[in-house]
Amino acid sequence: MTIPKFRVYDKVERMMITTSDYEDLSDLFCFLKADADTGYYSELMQSTGLYTVPLCPGLDYERKEIFEGDILKWYYSEGIELQQQGTFVVVFENGAFRPNKGNDITLHEMLEDCDWAEVIGNLYENPEILEELE
Repeated sequence: MTIPKFRVYDKVERMMITTSDYEDLSDLFCFLKADADTGYYSELMQSTGLYTVPLCPGLDYERKEIFEGDILKWYYSEGIELQQQGTFVVVFENGAFRPNKGNDITLHEMLEDCDWAEVIGNLYENPEILEELE
């Protein structure tokens, strides 16, 4: 059984805190705080247990772990006839991690079919990416 991984985005300090920064998972949860005066609070994100898909397997490519709230860019093709690409945010809905773009497909199923996928940011540290997409 694998131990779930989490990270917290502290909206007051504007910084991402990961479990690798702490010995014990409970130490991470002390960052889950709310401030009623400012309305700021921390965001807890769980790892999907999945990793990005390299463009060319075998090249020196660091696969990145994918967390809820990450923004992924992907590419899929079946020859010249069918080529698709896009960007989405990873969400947890109906018991599974999924693209936020109204799909019934799970993140796992999507990554199995992708030729390439990379994390280009996350909702909290890179909101400008979402603004560019709208």
